[in-house]
Amino acid sequence: MESLPEPESEETDDTLSDEVANALGALPAQSREAVELLKLQGLNLEEAARRLDISVPALKARAHRGYVLLRQQLFGGKRK
Repeated sequence: MESLPEPESEETDDTLSDEVANALGALPAQSREAVELLKLQGLNLEEAARRLDISVPALKARAHRGYVLLRQQLFGGKRK
């Protein structure tokens, strides 16, 4: 039987979610849209590119830039 999470771990999850949401919201619009479509909505590259009316390579560039900026905001640029 699965146990319920400890209250402090729920608080940690909420804090992490808030940090990620804030970092995502701080991204430039083009990067944020690319990351949201790929990671939050789960679209594949072709679907996301079509939705934004851009090429797949352009989508990859926007998403990559978004991931780099997110990493810098969340981890201070340190790679894990």
